[in-house]
Amino acid sequence: MALDEQTQQLAAKVNHEVNVALANFYGDDPKTPWDKLTEDEKHHCFVSVKVISDNPKITPSEIHEIWMKDRLEDGWRYGPVLDHVKKTSPCITNYIELSDKDKMKDHLFIAIVKAFL
Repeated sequence: MALDEQTQQLAAKVNHEVNVALANFYGDDPKTPWDKLTEDEKHHCFVSVKVISDNPKITPSEIHEIWMKDRLEDGWRYGPVLDHVKKTSPCITNYIELSDKDKMKDHLFIAIVKAFL
């Protein structure tokens, strides 16, 4: 069952806010709240929500590859530090090379979207 646009937006917002909370919990650099993101930044959340909504059996590894492809097409590249200005991210790597914390984010993202299905 695909999600309507309004529910996709809500699922994207919830996922982002969960990532904000996780960053705070782990002592990572603070993340920008959903309401202060640019439309371009929100777009990346929407892409993953739509993919999961259309394919609820997708694996965390597969959703990571789709996320990474979306970022690369937008000019992002691997970098040791997340930098929205330089468009670099340490998560632009193979799923198997991600930290357990970053793999957990993919699992959570899928679980949250499925909760809306």
